[in-house]
Amino acid sequence: MKQARLIRAVYFLWLIVPAAIYVAIKAYGLPHVLSSTQSRTYAGQLSRVYAQCNYIGPYGRFEVHFPRNGHCDFLRLFKSRGARG
Repeated sequence: MKQARLIRAVYFLWLIVPAAIYVAIKAYGLPHVLSSTQSRTYAGQLSRVYAQCNYIGPYGRFEVHFPRNGHCDFLRLFKSRGARG
């Protein structure tokens, strides 16, 4: 009679998903949503130029001064304030 193997490598494949999520959070951060903006309109320009974007999320509130291309993204990834890199 053949005994059933209680421990197989296949049973531990599910650990890949939580490990990948943990690595992604540490590498890129968690999502934060745009909460408010401050913008300026300069003479000769038809569109607004954003001077400050405020984001709120799991790690608290973040302020971005003079964002890229003068526009605020609706969703942005931030790391915790104590994280390096």
